[in-house]
Amino acid sequence: KSLGTLHDDGQGYYSIVNSNGSKTFTNTYTPYTSRGSWTPQVTKKVDGGEMKAFSFELANGDDPNFNKPETATIDLANPTDENGNVRTVNFGQKDYVLGNLENGSKTFTYYVREKNESSIFSHYKFDQSVYKLDVTMTDQKNGTITATKVTYTQIKDADGNAIDEGKQTPVDYNDGSDTTKPKSIPTFTNTYSTSLPLSGMSGVTLTYLAGAAVLCAAAAWMHIRRKANAKGGERRE
Repeated sequence: KSLGTLHDDGQGYYSIVNSNGSKTFTNTYTPYTSRGSWTPQVTKKVDGGEMKAFSFELANGDDPNFNKPETATIDLANPTDENGNVRTVNFGQKDYVLGNLENGSKTFTYYVREKNESSIFSHYKFDQSVYKLDVTMTDQKNGTITATKVTYTQIKDADGNAIDEGKQTPVDYNDGSDTTKPKSIPTFTNTYSTSLPLSGMSGVTLTYLAGAAVLCAAAAWMHIRRKANAKGGERRE
């Protein structure tokens, strides 16, 4: 027996014509959206001194000069490593949606460096390296987007000198998620010294030391001359 025909009321509801209308069936449509995230990390190491509240900067791929960087500072009250001279620094989580990708995959670039705070921590030689991070995010077609390949490349050395492109070597990034391989993320090392580092005020310090040595030598020479003159005067008498 036919129960009747479907009738659209224009509001997304259908009723069965020639039925008593006691049964209503509603279908709901949820748009398919993939989402994912990735959190940049670096390692901070100190040789010969205490860990301080050092700061780091992360810039997007279109900002290689760090004009508008994100800043992350070491939280000394919340150690992240067993070794007090080594800390892991986390930047803010980066979120991605399907619309950010191109044909289901895209590589995003970031730059990371340590802020040179030698005016605050004068006895530390700061690591002035700059690293480029390349993160490939891929849609897994199950509602998630994951980082399928991440590399980091040092483009400036510890003294801040640019590294020739032909000598730059990408390194596979591993924040510890892949337990079959050693952890591998950009590492910045600061060296502590009781003397000033060989830059900035050190030049002034060396200048003063050299000047003091010259003055001491001049004073000694004048003293010898005076004694010699005094002896000569006695002989003349």
